[in-house]
Amino acid sequence: MSDRARLTELEQAPILPLLLKYSLPSIIGMAAMSLYNLIDAYYIGLWCGAYAITGLALVFPIMNIMVAVASMTGIGTAANSSIALGKGDKALAFRILEHGLILGLIGGCTIGAIIYFNLWDILQLFGARAQSAQEAYDFMSICAVFFPISATFMNLNFVMRSTGYPLKAMWNMLITVGANIILAPIFIYYLDWGIIGASTATVISQAIGLIFVFKHFCNSKHTVHLRWRVYKLSKNIVKKIYFIGLAPCLMNVCSCIVIVFYNFLFLSYEGEMGVAAFGIVNRVMFLYVMIVMGLSQGLQPIIGFNHGIGNYARCKAALWRGMLAGSGVTTLAFVMAMLFSQHIMGLFADANDPSAQRIITIGSEGMRIIMIFTPIVGAQIIVGGFFQSIGKPLLSIFLSISRQLLYLVPLLYIMPRIWGVPGIWWAPALADILAAITCFYLLRRFMKHAYKHNIPLNSH
Repeated sequence: MSDRARLTELEQAPILPLLLKYSLPSIIGMAAMSLYNLIDAYYIGLWCGAYAITGLALVFPIMNIMVAVASMTGIGTAANSSIALGKGDKALAFRILEHGLILGLIGGCTIGAIIYFNLWDILQLFGARAQSAQEAYDFMSICAVFFPISATFMNLNFVMRSTGYPLKAMWNMLITVGANIILAPIFIYYLDWGIIGASTATVISQAIGLIFVFKHFCNSKHTVHLRWRVYKLSKNIVKKIYFIGLAPCLMNVCSCIVIVFYNFLFLSYEGEMGVAAFGIVNRVMFLYVMIVMGLSQGLQPIIGFNHGIGNYARCKAALWRGMLAGSGVTTLAFVMAMLFSQHIMGLFADANDPSAQRIITIGSEGMRIIMIFTPIVGAQIIVGGFFQSIGKPLLSIFLSISRQLLYLVPLLYIMPRIWGVPGIWWAPALADILAAITCFYLLRRFMKHAYKHNIPLNSH
């Protein structure tokens, strides 16, 4: 398909088929990202033991920070590239891509070095204890050293998706997941590398994906490609990238703070097995969140392009369909949690290990509580993505911060003191309700005041 045909499609094609075309590859790609965590947890739980699962849970907030750096640059680059294409400014889209590549490499090297050289102190700060601290260190040290590879791969894959190549972006993610599924058991079990084998398999898989991404962006026939020209970084472009990318970055940092809070609470009330149980539940929830975020990423080029040309009616039509689809995903996650929580937890623990049995019991009970209001979460994620796509990141940032810090942290402080362990699990459920009220109120106000006039094009 030619560049003009791709842009015409974003403007005129029926929304539901277009949403499916762009979102399905994005959903598969984002779900594949979460499968890294689930694959690691599955193999580590099967072959490395309960304390290794605890170590994996302890490094999850650190990994969130690393992903925040990549997503801040990658999503900001992708959104700005899409908006530039919508305005017909391909030269600007080229420059945005080049800035995103350079900024991603700088950020990847910086955050990787900081984490690697301070890893023991960071783990102690995040609540690591003797039996699980070494496992956490072994896993995270490999990820930190090779983080520039991971960051660059994630950045460019975001841009590939938003510039009209969602299928390629999907296949890149599936290739890396497939490589990880093959390599992880080889390194963990057959070579007996333990948890180090899990992290090694992950970074090698992402390096393979990066090769395919670079091959795409080195091809001058593609809509946006690398021209390998040396530019002085533009302060304006850098500001635009980080202004839009700041929302997902803050969301991940807030998640990091909350997970650390969770880890300390579970260490106090349930010990290391409580941390391990929450770590597994968190990874399961991360899967459905990433699926909805994939839907949001698929919506980004549709909404961003049409907002750029002023077709607000089409933006709204795409948003409503996205909210409905997002709520459908989270409703399905709710049903699965209510019916099969014990079976889900059992996938990540050795049935012959008494410590693992404790993890299953704690996690299955907690999963049913923490996901009780999950059906409303999907629409909230889509709304946050909508504000990013139209260049209104401050609203998206506020939605992220309000749920995590304004509502959840105070509830986590109060409810366990009143209710004990059940209070830890109920706190995020109640935060979901409060965040939903805030989200839909802000969306209603925005639609009432900002989208008064619509271009009368067919929104299908």
